[in-house]
Amino acid sequence: MAIIKCKMCGGELKILPDSTICECEYCGSKQTIPNTDDEKRLKLYERANKLRFENEFDKAAGVYESIVAEYQDEAEAYWGLVLCKYGIEYVDDPKTGKKIPTCHRSSFDSVMDDSNFDLVMENSDTVARGIYREEAKQIEELRKGIVEVSSKEEPYDIFICYKETADDGQRTIDSVIAQDVFDKLIEKDYKVFFSRITLEDKLGQEYEPYIFAALNSAKVMLAFGTSYDYYNAVWVKNEWSRFLQLIETGQKKTLIPCYKNIDAYDMPKEFAHLQGQDMGKVGAIQDLLRGIDKIFDRDRLTTNKENEAKKESNSNSLYKRGMIFLEESKWEDAGKYFNLALDMDPECAEAYLGLLLTHHRILKLEDYIDELIGKITYVNVETLIACDREEERINSFAKDNCVNGFLDERQIIDQFEYDLKYESSLNGIIEKENIFDTNDEWKRIERFADSDLLGEIKKQKERYEKAVLSAADIEKNKDAEKIATIKNEYSAFIENKEKQIIEQKETASNLREARYKDLCDKFSAANNESDYKRLKEDFSKLFGYKESKKYIDECSRKIKEIEVERRDQELNKIEENRRINEKKKKTTRMIIIGITAILLVVLTISGVTSYIRSSKEQQRQIEEANNLMENGDYLKAIDAYYNIDNYDRSNDIDKCIEGHINNIKDDIKNKNYDEALAQYKDLCEYEEKYTGIKYDIDSYSTVIDICKLIEEIKNIDDGEEHNIANILQEVSEYSSEYDISDLIDNSTFDYVKSLDGEWKCTKSWNTNKNEEYLTGEYLSDKGFSIKDGFIKQSDFDWDITYVNGKYYKVYLTGTDGDVISADEIINYSGDGDNTFDVMQINGISFSYTKK
Repeated sequence: MAIIKCKMCGGELKILPDSTICECEYCGSKQTIPNTDDEKRLKLYERANKLRFENEFDKAAGVYESIVAEYQDEAEAYWGLVLCKYGIEYVDDPKTGKKIPTCHRSSFDSVMDDSNFDLVMENSDTVARGIYREEAKQIEELRKGIVEVSSKEEPYDIFICYKETADDGQRTIDSVIAQDVFDKLIEKDYKVFFSRITLEDKLGQEYEPYIFAALNSAKVMLAFGTSYDYYNAVWVKNEWSRFLQLIETGQKKTLIPCYKNIDAYDMPKEFAHLQGQDMGKVGAIQDLLRGIDKIFDRDRLTTNKENEAKKESNSNSLYKRGMIFLEESKWEDAGKYFNLALDMDPECAEAYLGLLLTHHRILKLEDYIDELIGKITYVNVETLIACDREEERINSFAKDNCVNGFLDERQIIDQFEYDLKYESSLNGIIEKENIFDTNDEWKRIERFADSDLLGEIKKQKERYEKAVLSAADIEKNKDAEKIATIKNEYSAFIENKEKQIIEQKETASNLREARYKDLCDKFSAANNESDYKRLKEDFSKLFGYKESKKYIDECSRKIKEIEVERRDQELNKIEENRRINEKKKKTTRMIIIGITAILLVVLTISGVTSYIRSSKEQQRQIEEANNLMENGDYLKAIDAYYNIDNYDRSNDIDKCIEGHINNIKDDIKNKNYDEALAQYKDLCEYEEKYTGIKYDIDSYSTVIDICKLIEEIKNIDDGEEHNIANILQEVSEYSSEYDISDLIDNSTFDYVKSLDGEWKCTKSWNTNKNEEYLTGEYLSDKGFSIKDGFIKQSDFDWDITYVNGKYYKVYLTGTDGDVISADEIINYSGDGDNTFDVMQINGISFSYTKK
């Protein structure tokens, strides 16, 4: 697995799941981290970060570019591109021991305006965005310092790029050759940047401002090299690659490779289009100097100097004319002459300043700064949260003070809703500090100003920045007051609301007590089944208060007694009707045959006795079955009902099945899957035993299907083939009514869920079976696929062929290439050249496209 390392010190990071930030245990730096759920992506990050640690910024940027090409929402990759652009390396601060950024590739472009930084902000979450912004501010301050120092440096004509020391610490031949050329150039009055001499009085951390100034001002770079390794040394490549980037932006600069004892193959490929100078040839230095003179037009230098003096004189006159119009508040005329002055001298800082003042219709720089200061607080406000809600306190209070049925927890919690938001301008004011970085006119003034004007600009800029900081401090104090006020009011609100709810609790308790007494009185007066049923339901709404459970049980007993008494009355009524009917019978033959009449009387009496005995036995059996059903022993109750002769048992059996199914439902809801499955199997046995109840069982299809699903999942590892795709779909469907998602918490389904891919559906024609079929696939980039629920690996490859206007998949063996089958592809949109992998299910090969 790829390892994520600290971007400051390179130590290995320990990352918590689902986290976007991490603190390094070695250097203590808090930093953002990339998404860790993709091994390929982590490998790319590992390589990019390694190159950046080695200061190979161009190569690292190339890897970051490949990341964002495939993962467009990766904020960390865009941040890597920002670090590479500015050549950021994190070093130890000798004062604090913390890691701080140092810049090896400064730029006139603000970090805050960089397009990649905009994408960092767009694709990061709130916590990570804050860390990115703080790091960006540090880098921006560093860049400003470098630009400020470099702006005071005199421009250079030529930049000499070379490797100073070899691996053994000795001076390189490149350095010697370069110094020989340097000496000759100095003799010809060229201003030359040669680090060995130019930087000999500078400290190491101060190199970049001078290198930056020299690279931007030099018209020519001489890149010396005597080996492939020397040309591609980190700091050598850093210099010539940055110079080439300046050329690519359209600047008129020339890079001359100066090589010795190497062939074209050892030269950097970036030099392929450049005209170089072989320093091993006789007279190489003279040839090089002559070529440089031509670049600088030294033969026309005198004429150019005269023209420049004349141009400067004309430019100065036009500038003065513009200032006269400016003082007279003739803005359009002033702007016209400042532009004419810039046409004569594009580097006239005073004319740029005049244009800036003209555009704002202001006479002096000081007034312009005053206007900016007056607009510091004109910003968009943002809505923030003063503090977190006291969730734990509120939930605990609600639980302790609820009165079930009269004052619920949810009712209490809802009463604690409170608006904790406030509006703040602080961040908007802080952003105003960077106003000069986005002002092109101001940048040109700073870039071309002489020391006197630059001093005044710096003074006014500092005055503005102090005003911004002062306004920010005021806004911070306002925010602190708002937060304190909201916190105090929120605390008072909670305390007051708790007092109110305690009063509500007392009222609710009194209502419950009154309700309890009322129900007790009604129970004493109850005398029929409907009264007891209603009281049973009302007592259940007291949720066990006092002896409500006892009254519920007593109501159930009374209801049962009434039902038994009602059945007895019905039986007695039947017997009474039978007796009345017997007495009404006519005995017309009593006189003729006395003995027969007597015998008939005896037989009649005997039959009645037998009938009465039979009716009482049936009543006993019915009561026994009813007791079994009331006690929840539903299956035994079914047996008892089926053993009663001459009795319509259908309604009672339906009730038993409903009760048994409800028990299964409860077991499923309570996660008692083994018990639910056992009860389902018992019910299946009764389905076979009493075929008449099959229709009733089918009416509870959802519960029955879930039980079948439980049984299949329990046997998932029995070595047989199971339709995993259907199981996953059924678990998802049934979970909307019964939460059974934990059924698939086992090793088999853990493996299935670890597959990283997407579901697809493929319509194809099987020429072997001559039939059309639809199959569902789960595509994975881990070398496996689920199709029709089965997981296997393939031993086959396939290709696409086009025959008689139709595309076919042709399956080949992996060794001799024999065709084993060909399936027509329906609605194929490929071009026949795509690369696919193949899976095999039950001997049938099929394809999926790799991610």
